[in-house]
Amino acid sequence: MHFVRDRHDLGLLLLADTHVHRDSVWCFAPTNNEPARLAQAILLARHCGDQELERAAVAKLRKRGEGPVVPWPDYLFRQAVADWAKQYSKATGIDLSDLAKLKRKRPEYPEAP
Repeated sequence: MHFVRDRHDLGLLLLADTHVHRDSVWCFAPTNNEPARLAQAILLARHCGDQELERAAVAKLRKRGEGPVVPWPDYLFRQAVADWAKQYSKATGIDLSDLAKLKRKRPEYPEAP
């Protein structure tokens, strides 16, 4: 099976808004884990040096950042991304400290490369 073509493709699958179907295989993209997947996509982009993927992830982050995470109306998408980024950075050693700033009342969104 060759569902995932390469690292860039994996990053795009992590950023998918809906389930992805290729031949007889599905990649499920539930909305409840979207903040975690976005943080993973940025981590992957930085690890691989994939600026195009990071730009796509940052664009999605800016678009969705101020919206709530279902089912918690007071927990913003950007705050969830910040929480996941902190965990992933600690586990991998890859710097995601700029994403942690998304937890603040006045967030500082990362710059796209």
